[in-house]
Amino acid sequence: LYYIAKNKIPKGKSPIKMKDILALGPVIVSVAEYFMSSQSTLFLFIGQFVNFIGVLTTFIIRDKNKCSKKRMLENGIYSATNLLIVTNLLDLFFQYVMTEVPILGRIVGLMYDTVPFGGLVMKSMLTLLSYYIIVMHNNTRRFCKKKDAKKLLIRIVMSFALMVGGSFLAHGGDYYGEEEE
Repeated sequence: LYYIAKNKIPKGKSPIKMKDILALGPVIVSVAEYFMSSQSTLFLFIGQFVNFIGVLTTFIIRDKNKCSKKRMLENGIYSATNLLIVTNLLDLFFQYVMTEVPILGRIVGLMYDTVPFGGLVMKSMLTLLSYYIIVMHNNTRRFCKKKDAKKLLIRIVMSFALMVGGSFLAHGGDYYGEEEE
């Protein structure tokens, strides 16, 4: 952030186009997932799947001309799982570690607990931050190399576990019990 604020990062060659607007894709599906996962356990899993497909689609659209066509889906899955892992780890870090820091923790805690939809606002900001981190990583030369299938599968499982665990914790942990009639 320092380098962006000090204008140390060279300006891109193209004006703001579709690729910059695509950053809203993961944020929008994250908001949809937040509301879906607050309904029931079934919608929790459906919301996670919708989130993954939305983020995957965003990265396929964004990076479709960067590498060969045969690696487009592979790179999309790699980027989508990276984004979901980084976002959920940051969210868990801010929600459960940073709230214990003396001064800053109160601010973060207030943001999560007292502001209406505070958790949603924080998750959206962290999703946007994670998106730009992943995009910077995708601009390296290593991005187009072949990915190991086992590692991709591990990333998918890890991203879904973090998404489900994060949503479960965000709604109090006991929210998904059977509805009483």
